[in-house]
Amino acid sequence: MATIMSQPKKTSKGIGILMVVLILSTIGMVVASKYTTTLLNKDKLINQGCNVKEHSEIKLTIQNDRINPAHFEGHRCDTVTITNLDDSTRIMAFGVHDSHVPYDGIGEKPLGKNQSFEFTLVKTGNFLLHDHNDEEVETNFTVN
Repeated sequence: MATIMSQPKKTSKGIGILMVVLILSTIGMVVASKYTTTLLNKDKLINQGCNVKEHSEIKLTIQNDRINPAHFEGHRCDTVTITNLDDSTRIMAFGVHDSHVPYDGIGEKPLGKNQSFEFTLVKTGNFLLHDHNDEEVETNFTVN
């Protein structure tokens, strides 16, 4: 009768190696995605006739049912990032409520908790950005 000898568990070592490979590949994809987004944003600015080195970045936050700042000024080609810190999902839109006007190609943009989106100041004038579901959550901005 043959004796079956148990072999060392190579499976757990293999799974560990596989986990490390998966983690490293995920990190690589995140870094590549951020790099690609940066390149696309630069290309977008260049396509709009903007000098990539001469634009400012404006940061907005939504917190406690308010957009901070309530008004801001920028220059054509500046980029604006808005981040939702509230628990509520926002539907961000440009223009007055129920008469939305796309700005920088954005009509309405859903924005969940801790999510952000970016747009470029492409048109000069005075504009309104608001939450379609709660029109009191708004900011006005002027582009020179």
